[in-house]
Amino acid sequence: MIIQIDHIALSSDDIEGDVETMKRLGYRPVFVEKNIKNLRIKRDLLRVFNSRHDAALMVSDGNFGVELIDHKHTDIRRNNIMPVFENVPEGFIEEVEERQINGAVFMAADMKDLDAPVYCLNNAEAGSFRFNKAVVKTRDVRRSIAFWQCFGFRVIQHAEERAVMEFASPVSKYAYRIYLQNSDSVNDMPLLDNAGYNCIGFISTEAENEKDVLDGKGFRTTGIEDVTLNGRTFDIFFAIGDCGELAEVISVKNERIAK
Repeated sequence: MIIQIDHIALSSDDIEGDVETMKRLGYRPVFVEKNIKNLRIKRDLLRVFNSRHDAALMVSDGNFGVELIDHKHTDIRRNNIMPVFENVPEGFIEEVEERQINGAVFMAADMKDLDAPVYCLNNAEAGSFRFNKAVVKTRDVRRSIAFWQCFGFRVIQHAEERAVMEFASPVSKYAYRIYLQNSDSVNDMPLLDNAGYNCIGFISTEAENEKDVLDGKGFRTTGIEDVTLNGRTFDIFFAIGDCGELAEVISVKNERIAK
């Protein structure tokens, strides 16, 4: 069972600097580790496979966790995930351009310190920084809905070329949304070392069960492999959708996650 969203992965070639930037946005580190064993199951999901990589997991209450990850190579192409930032503090944004997505007005913006474009909501109420929404490009909204439903997202709005889906964790009070948007500029071969935000990671009580569900629905999955991070061992696999989706499923090895 999928019980929560763990993170959205962000390619980084400066882990320490990006950790400090995320701290200024109200995030705190769960771990910062270097020289981690890279998983063999990621070979087909990396443009360049290196045996070791660096990573940091940053968290903030009510926001997507962000996994900063340095695969020692960053491809120039970007994947199909664009974060939506609200209440961005002054000094973080360089350039903005107004866009309309799913009937809402967004500002497409470049961040000064994180090498990744974002959307900003220009109608956000004043308050603390928020990152609990993301725009996800797709070639087929219906097929993308079927993929993300496997991870606990439910449809709350749906039209032919767009949809809004929401994930409400059964173990926390927080909810997260993705805005699916039909696009002709989808990256059909998403990779984990593409620039920017590239993969959504989920926590499961049992990774093998999630893999069986995805396999049964015809989605492509990798094998399951374990890795030790922050003193704990996890089972991990990746799922690849038909329309540029990329997801990671994580479960604690030999432990039952409390509900």
